[in-house]
Amino acid sequence: QNNKDNGDTSRENLRKRDQRVITSTMLYRSTAFLTCVAVASAFAPQRPFGVEKRTSLFSEPAWAPPAGEKWETTDYNAEFKKLQEEAESRLDNKIEELIKNLENVGKKK
Repeated sequence: QNNKDNGDTSRENLRKRDQRVITSTMLYRSTAFLTCVAVASAFAPQRPFGVEKRTSLFSEPAWAPPAGEKWETTDYNAEFKKLQEEAESRLDNKIEELIKNLENVGKKK
């Protein structure tokens, strides 16, 4: 009777072990499958789902200034260049001032 109990116990242990192996194997295969799907979807061409919005893009009229007003374009590059030159001249003046004051710094009065 003792051998029979050990045999049943070992069969139950084997069954439990097999269930864990099946669970681990299924988990591994499921993870591998989902990974393959994710990789494949990354390289698949993308198409919009549902109704495409081509009609709304082409239905908008081209922009134009209001009637009777003149549209002027501003040349920002020229403004930036002017501001840069002004800033560089102020910096040069400040550097010259600091160099002149360098001789007086540290002297006792």
